[in-house]
Amino acid sequence: MQNIKINQIEPILKKHSNDLNFIIFDFLTKFKVKNICDRSHIQKSQGCSAIELLFIVLSMPFMLVTSVNAIFRSEFEWVIKRFDQSSIYRFMSNTKYDWRKLIHAICRTFTRLFPDSSESVFIIDDTIIKKKGYKGEKITKVYDHCSKQFHYGYKQVALAYCDGKSVIAVDSSLHGEKALVNEKAEKQYEKSRKKETAGAKRAKEYFLDKLTSALKMVNRAIKEGMKAKYVVFDSWYASSFEFINSLLSKGLIAVCAMKNNRKCLHKQQDTNISKVLALLKNTKKPKRCESRSLRYYETTIEMPKLGKVKLCLCRKTGHKEWKAIISTDASMSALAIMKVYSIRWSIEVFFKEAKTLLKMGKCQSTDFDAQIANISVALLLYTIMAYYRRIMDVDTTGTLFENTKKDIYQKTIAENLWDYFVELFESIIKELHQDGKTMVKKIKNTNVFKKIKKIKIDFGKLLDKLNEI
Repeated sequence: MQNIKINQIEPILKKHSNDLNFIIFDFLTKFKVKNICDRSHIQKSQGCSAIELLFIVLSMPFMLVTSVNAIFRSEFEWVIKRFDQSSIYRFMSNTKYDWRKLIHAICRTFTRLFPDSSESVFIIDDTIIKKKGYKGEKITKVYDHCSKQFHYGYKQVALAYCDGKSVIAVDSSLHGEKALVNEKAEKQYEKSRKKETAGAKRAKEYFLDKLTSALKMVNRAIKEGMKAKYVVFDSWYASSFEFINSLLSKGLIAVCAMKNNRKCLHKQQDTNISKVLALLKNTKKPKRCESRSLRYYETTIEMPKLGKVKLCLCRKTGHKEWKAIISTDASMSALAIMKVYSIRWSIEVFFKEAKTLLKMGKCQSTDFDAQIANISVALLLYTIMAYYRRIMDVDTTGTLFENTKKDIYQKTIAENLWDYFVELFESIIKELHQDGKTMVKKIKNTNVFKKIKKIKIDFGKLLDKLNEI
């Protein structure tokens, strides 16, 4: 895995014009995903192999279909012939599969290909995975701070990693908030799991609070060999000084937002961040940062259990509210703090792109293991897209996604056109020749016809090659 060379893949990508099947196939082979699947207990003893099924679920967001069932109602003949719906459903809901181990192995390889910079950052945040109903396993009511409403679904905590150029999704967990009661709770799907399985561990961590889960994610990432200088998060996670100190004990510098009512010590006086801002307004003019279109103040304060920290108070042009950001490294400049904290926005981009483009959270299964699998596939796909963005110098994930989706859609059209051509050809021959059936059969056996037919991509052979690696 350490011997992967980027220059080996670039010419191939150019040759194949970023074809979806090739992109995913090439990633699975270059990253030796079949071997990783074996180590992650993602294996099958009979029928279609696990790597084949992984290929399918990774391809699904690009197929212009909304569900597994939709695939088998579509024109994707190569899927229908080789797989059945139940095999894909069983693959997604297998409680033995360690999806987290698979994701970590992929991320570890990514960081080896692109060695971490001195400004690498861990990013922590959470989002809502909305569901239409409440009968799915472990679904609760979760609060959406944007809409100020409760929704059925899960709260997803995620850890991302930024090396200065790319952002990859490292880890994720699903949690509940406001439990359902009475009749609704009784109607929910329940599944028994053996304690030693990966699925049982994911089901158990569902009951952890978000702070504990986030800290465990960072610990796992570090244990996997991922190195970062900073960790960034919003004011909700900064509410716990114990959480921040736990991160500091790992050698990380915390750069995070703080609520303006947080108590602190400024010039040996007990106060809070709001009062510090008022004092700064009365004593000096704010500095300007034209590149970020904002004004800011900076000062050093002391916070309970944290000690000295650098405080940056900034306000965007046209905004009324001042935002407080601190760094546990008091020597950092305000501009450096704002630069690092701005990286936090990349995880918001990940949530949006993963939900809209990669179908994260769109799984319709009632099985919690299937929900974990769906989230994990989205994380894997995001890393795949980040990898190809990096080596192809594509500006956005959305651009790469649209190009890839366009390629497979065009291929589907080509396959349809071929079918129409064959149908038209047979009709014409049968109309013009007395023994049309025999003539059609003879023509189909000619080398010329066979060569034309080979223009279509043989997905079957592609999948066979995956099993051989």
